[in-house]
Amino acid sequence: MTQGNTIQLNRDQTQCWSNTMLGFSRAHENAKKDKQQTFTALMHHLPPALLRKSFYQLKRNAAKGVDGISWHKYERGLDDRLMDLYVRIQTGRYKPKPARRVYTPKGNGEQRALSIQSTEDKIAQQALFFFSIKSMKWILKASLMDSGKDEASMMY
Repeated sequence: MTQGNTIQLNRDQTQCWSNTMLGFSRAHENAKKDKQQTFTALMHHLPPALLRKSFYQLKRNAAKGVDGISWHKYERGLDDRLMDLYVRIQTGRYKPKPARRVYTPKGNGEQRALSIQSTEDKIAQQALFFFSIKSMKWILKASLMDSGKDEASMMY
């Protein structure tokens, strides 16, 4: 791993969000100008620090993913793995692996379907979840500022 990659992965979370939110600010301005504009891709907005945070949010003792990789195995070489995932996401080469469906018995005799995903897909999904929540909060605040209302007026 090059020195630049190490620095990029260890960037302060706030700095990453500042850069991401700057992009959102531009998108927000474009959306105000063109009310018909739609946004269909979010994955390329996921900063490496968010992928790292997402990895550490996963359950350490969960079963191996469909790829056969456990949390602890993925952690070995984490910086290289996350940089590779980040680059594939940014270049559009990231493709989720097919999930494996398994069934576990429920207390009432029925079965519960579970989807077993790869460790990498769990990281990407967790990052997208974090990103979506943070983005919605930012969009709400920006909308409130545009409308002249405050957050308290949105409570019900």
